[in-house]
Amino acid sequence: MNLLVVAFIIAIVVVGYGFTLLLDTELSVEERVLYGTLVGVLVISSVGFVLAWWAGMSRGTVVISTLVSLGFSWSGWRRDPQRVAKEWSSLRERLGQPLAYGGNPLPVLVLTALSAVVSIRILDVAYGTTDDGGVSAGHLSTFGDWSAHLAYAGSFVFADNYPPELPTAAGESFAYHFGVDFFSAMFVPLGLSLQGALQVSSAVLAIAFPGIMYVATLRFVQSRLASAIAVVLFLAAGGTAALYRFVFEDLIEEGLG
Repeated sequence: MNLLVVAFIIAIVVVGYGFTLLLDTELSVEERVLYGTLVGVLVISSVGFVLAWWAGMSRGTVVISTLVSLGFSWSGWRRDPQRVAKEWSSLRERLGQPLAYGGNPLPVLVLTALSAVVSIRILDVAYGTTDDGGVSAGHLSTFGDWSAHLAYAGSFVFADNYPPELPTAAGESFAYHFGVDFFSAMFVPLGLSLQGALQVSSAVLAIAFPGIMYVATLRFVQSRLASAIAVVLFLAAGGTAALYRFVFEDLIEEGLG
């Protein structure tokens, strides 16, 4: 992953953060960063798709899309600079509070860190490449989802697929939400391979999602414990029995390896 990719990911968060500042709702810094990641992806991908439809996919398209999106978000940043400063000051204060204090952001920070470790590890194992440029299948989904997403993202990068001509992407009866594949495609002009682009773009969203679910649930139930349990149960997708086997059988018999 090169500096252009890192700068692009940072810009995504900055754009989304700026858009959250247009809301009157009081949000914490951690909420703005997490929600902003998703909002930034949506904004930059939308702007990028319009520009790519007009000028094709290139590094210039990605850069211009990012700059235009940053310009759109500037109205949020300049709306109330004092509020931004106050929220960051609050973050520092809350970090210094005891963990039992309900406003301490440490739980969501730990959750996001764990999400990063797990997501990156899963993507590294599941989606690899061979020496001859092929795809090594480390997960069952590689045979279905991975091949399909490679084709969809590749069509935006290399086949000038504007407007989308694939029936599932063009709004037929079995419509497919291809926006995430276009988002992946935007990483290729920045220097990543097509496989690497899908890995990095998936990681950005996968890392942010558990934290997003946690802070959103916390808004509803006002309980950190309930919010954490909700995230675990949802991400287990009914696989709590698998977690039981991992902890009480596989981990004991085989270790972390």
